[in-house]
Amino acid sequence: MNPDLLIFLIFLTPAMATLIWPIRTIFTSKPVLLAQWDLSAMQFMVSLAIVFFAANNYGIINHPYIGDVLYTIVCVFTFPFYYIFLCELTRHQGATLKDRRIAFMPPILYCIIFVVIVFNLGEEQYGEYAQRVLMRKDYSLTQNFFYNAMHIFGYWGFELFVFIQMVFFIGLGYFRLRRYRVRLIEYNPSLKSKARSAFMVAGLAFLSCLIIIYVVMNPYPETVAQMGVLYVLLIVFSAVQYMMGEYANMLDISVKQMLMAKRDSDDLSNSNTEQQ
Repeated sequence: MNPDLLIFLIFLTPAMATLIWPIRTIFTSKPVLLAQWDLSAMQFMVSLAIVFFAANNYGIINHPYIGDVLYTIVCVFTFPFYYIFLCELTRHQGATLKDRRIAFMPPILYCIIFVVIVFNLGEEQYGEYAQRVLMRKDYSLTQNFFYNAMHIFGYWGFELFVFIQMVFFIGLGYFRLRRYRVRLIEYNPSLKSKARSAFMVAGLAFLSCLIIIYVVMNPYPETVAQMGVLYVLLIVFSAVQYMMGEYANMLDISVKQMLMAKRDSDDLSNSNTEQQ
C-alpha cells in the first residue's frame, strides 16, 4: 500500500471519532434542540477539516491548491457554528439574523478573497509558494502580487483570522454559558448538576482551541515525530469533542424555553387566582 495513503487512512480515525455525536444526534429518539444541531454542525466541520488536512498533506488530492482551499473553508466556518450554538442556547430570542451575520459574514468574505487569490496564483506558482513558505519557511516576498497576497493574506492572514475567531467566540462563550448556568439554577434549583455541564462545555471548547492553535501553526509536519505528535493531539481532540457533545446533550433546555415555561406557569397561576 502507498505509505501516504496508509497515513491518510490512519488520520481518518480522529475524523470519524469526531462524528460520533453528530451521528448520535441524527438517530436519537429524544427531542433535539436547535443549539445541539449547531454543535453537531461544528463537529461535522471539524471532521471535514481533519480529512482535508490529511488529504492535502499526504498527496490524496492531486492539486494541492484545491486541498488548501477546502481545508481553509471548513476551518474558518467551524467557530461560527459554535457561536450560533451559544446564541440558540443562552439567549431569550435565540440566534437572530444579526447573530448569523456576525458569525458568517467575515468567513464568507475571507473565503471569497482567498479563493480569488489562489486561483489567480495558479497551480505552478502555488507550488512555488508551498515549497518556499510552507516547507522551507522562507517568508521573503517577491515581485509577484498574487504570491505576496497569498503569503500575507493566505498564510499569516489565515492564522490570524482563526486566532481572532477563537479568542472572540471562546471568550464570549464562557460568559454566556456562565450566565446560562445561573438562569438554569434560578429556573429550577434541582438542575444544579446539569447546570455544571455549561462550564464543562466552555472548558472543553477552550482545551480544543489549544490543540487547534498547534495544528494551524504547524500545518506541514516534517518528521515522523512531528506527525506522531500531531496524530496524538488529533485523537485527544476527538475525545474532547465527544465529551463536549456528551455535556452539551445534558443542556437540553434553552433560555428561550425557560422563559416560555415560566410565562406559561405565571399565566396558569394568574388564571387560577382569578377563578378563585
